[in-house]
Amino acid sequence: MIADGELDFYCYTACGFEDLQIVSKLFGEEIVFKGYPSSTGSGSILVPETTYAISSTCMDKQAAWEFLRTFLTEEYQWDSKLTADGYMQAFPTNKKALEKLAAYSASDSFILPSNGKTFERERYDVVYYPLTILTRAATSSEVEQILALIDSAKGVRAYNEPIMKIVEDEAAAYFEGVISASEAARLIQSRAALYTNEQK
Repeated sequence: MIADGELDFYCYTACGFEDLQIVSKLFGEEIVFKGYPSSTGSGSILVPETTYAISSTCMDKQAAWEFLRTFLTEEYQWDSKLTADGYMQAFPTNKKALEKLAAYSASDSFILPSNGKTFERERYDVVYYPLTILTRAATSSEVEQILALIDSAKGVRAYNEPIMKIVEDEAAAYFEGVISASEAARLIQSRAALYTNEQK
């Protein structure tokens, strides 16, 4: 649908600096990130791979923090997350590790942190039928666009099972022809508001 020009927008989760070239080729032209609509406008959101927290009842919050902070260091997010074939499945939250990934993504070779050996960067095929896209090193403008996208993110995606159940229930009624789209939207809003108020 994208390649045929039947789709004007696409919900996409960027996981690397090379992703921009993939989406651009899917549309066959330059793309613009718009983000999700919200009460404060629109913008992109972050999708965490893993989240951590310290319980308010923790007996030793300082020790807990010392443990958790190791996952936020440059060493952990770069040295241990870059795989043997030079792949990282998500953007680091550590700024220095992110800068390293940006430089690495724009090069044709890389040094594996675990052993210091230099490898030629292998490019991979991404298949979106009928297109097969061979990735290349990211350009400086692509790196800058992705960094700007990350910097502009206005929120974090979270999955709320009760809210999703409300949406699924009312959407099912709409698709079965029981209620109209506007009625489904009204019921979702009403039930979701009631649920969130009950959690306060």
